[in-house]
Amino acid sequence: MITGPPWFHKLIPKHRIPFHEAMCSEIEEEGFHESSDYIRRLIQLDHDTRQKAGPETLLWKRPQLRKHTLNLQKLRFGLTEAETAKKKGNKGAEAHELLRLAVFFMLKNQDWWWVAEQLFLLCVEAVTGFRTDGGRKEATTRYIYGLFLFQNQFKLVSSLKLISTLNRITSQEISCLLRTSVGDVERAKTHLKIARELSAGKSWRATKELGQPQDTIYIESNSILYKALIELGVRARKTDPLIAVKLCTQAHRRALECERLPVSILERVL
Repeated sequence: MITGPPWFHKLIPKHRIPFHEAMCSEIEEEGFHESSDYIRRLIQLDHDTRQKAGPETLLWKRPQLRKHTLNLQKLRFGLTEAETAKKKGNKGAEAHELLRLAVFFMLKNQDWWWVAEQLFLLCVEAVTGFRTDGGRKEATTRYIYGLFLFQNQFKLVSSLKLISTLNRITSQEISCLLRTSVGDVERAKTHLKIARELSAGKSWRATKELGQPQDTIYIESNSILYKALIELGVRARKTDPLIAVKLCTQAHRRALECERLPVSILERVL
């Protein structure tokens, strides 16, 4: 007997076409055109990125979204919930659903971080300027996005070091990904600064969104900011010592604000 979610049986007549195409058609028939279009764009982005990288690369070997039924279903439910909220004019609920979906892919392994990245961008766009809640949702979104960008670039670099020793990645891929990691730290800094400004003096926490204990968004943002600034300072010290010192000074201020001043914070840069 065929089993599955309630809507699964509606797809059976379309079994001769790939699951992702049948699912997108089903979503359109239900009136969720934005959700269907977005999933199709993600699948196309995945395809284009893979083709550009070429065979025998990490991106080529990465699992393809169009073949991953469970992740497609997760996108379907999350995006249609967000679109429903949008149609009702409920900006807060829309942002909530998009953030929850982004965090889901953020917490998966690095093969799916690119989906999280796209969803975070969509969520930031939806929540920017939303002030009905005093800016809490924007602060939460930008903090978690900044955390994602900062943490994952270190995980990526660590993975690259291991993979490169096993000759499973080309030098060109390493250079490209390392450039991306620098850009991620810069972008993390941008979003964390906004989160810090919005959450100053507030007791907001992202414990529920991340599913783990958190200090206030203000303190957490400052904590990651000083680490990001130190990292940028370390990378700048050989080419521009003055910029490195400036970044280190900013890091010192952020560390004081989050009351997590590390010992010898200047030593890594100077």
